[in-house]
Amino acid sequence: MKHLHPQYQDPNLILDCSQPDQINFWAETFQVSPQAIKTAVRACCNNSIACISAYLQNVYIPSMQQNQSQNSQAKAPQQKQCIRGFVKSLNN
Repeated sequence: MKHLHPQYQDPNLILDCSQPDQINFWAETFQVSPQAIKTAVRACCNNSIACISAYLQNVYIPSMQQNQSQNSQAKAPQQKQCIRGFVKSLNN
C-alpha cells in the first residue's frame, strides 16, 4: 500500500459506501480490493478516508501478510486481537 498524499488524510473526507465508483476509486488508490475497503469501514465503524487508511495500514495489510504464512485455523484469534488493539488505540 502506498503512502497517501496529505490531502487524503483530511478527517472530513468521507467515503459514500452506497457509491460503487467511490469504493472502487479508493480500492485502487489504496491498492486493495473493494471488499477490503468495506471491511475497513465496518471494522472502524467510520467511513472517514483517514480512518480507513489507518486501518488498512495498521491492521488489514499486516494481518493479510501474516495470514499468508499461517494456516487458516490460527488466523481468526490473531485478527480479532489486531482489531481490538486498533480500536483501543483510536479511543486513547
